[in-house]
Amino acid sequence: MPWEELPQPTRADVSEMEQRWKKKAQFLVDESLDQGLVQVLRQLGWNALGVDDEGLRGLADETVFARARDQGRLLLSKDRDFLNERRFPLTMGGAVAVLPEGPIDGEGVVRALRALLGIFAPLSRAYTCARMDLTSRDELQIRSFDPSKSFLQTQRYKLGPGEKTFIWQD
Repeated sequence: MPWEELPQPTRADVSEMEQRWKKKAQFLVDESLDQGLVQVLRQLGWNALGVDDEGLRGLADETVFARARDQGRLLLSKDRDFLNERRFPLTMGGAVAVLPEGPIDGEGVVRALRALLGIFAPLSRAYTCARMDLTSRDELQIRSFDPSKSFLQTQRYKLGPGEKTFIWQD
């Protein structure tokens, strides 16, 4: 199936999504990432904590995940273990975004993080049971679970030139 450009939502679409899902995102930055990212997110106006702020450095992934989930924070990490749905089932809630390997200031990571913020941040309640995988190929895959409908879905996005975003249509 082809990649299709993600259409810009209408004002009515935005209004409906905001009424249903709007809550400004909050972040917990895992120790696999430079803790300087916490300051960058704060400077951009986001509520962000690092594992050092929470006394979580060196603790088990399950403990870090549980703290982020219990506080309603999106856990940012480079640790791909958080994508293991046997260890961290979507049905247990929580939102995790795994960033690509390499330096955090790499162009691909910055573009992917910008896309993630554009999709996740304004509608964080829509992704309370989600695992997001940002690849270095400018792609983002989101696996999410809707507990009200017992519905599991996978969405794939690709970053195009400029501000264009594409979605994979099955």
